[in-house]
Amino acid sequence: MDGGKVTLDPFQLTLNGAPVSAKTDLNLGVPGYQYDVAFTADKIPVEPLANSFSPEYRSQAKGELLASLQVKGAGTTGASLQKNLSGAFGFTFTNANIQLAGPKARKLITPIALVLD
Repeated sequence: MDGGKVTLDPFQLTLNGAPVSAKTDLNLGVPGYQYDVAFTADKIPVEPLANSFSPEYRSQAKGELLASLQVKGAGTTGASLQKNLSGAFGFTFTNANIQLAGPKARKLITPIALVLD
């Protein structure tokens, strides 16, 4: 921190054995603020996350998650956002095996799939 400037670089951690990093550069000392925020996650195993947040979904999601976010701009409203905001977001699953239909839905879907097959 330096006056109105806040910088967080580097911010790194390991999540389920996968690297996660972030960077933030904020200038709160100018009207409307200026910001540059970045985030990356590389090959985070999906199964432990799914098991933690949805125990009834246990072992039904496998694969790896890759994510990235980049937002840069100035201002927080209307015209300043249209003029100064830029960003990118990426979200990818690799080697994914994700079962979205539960047992009840499968009972309905299976006969329909057999008829259509």
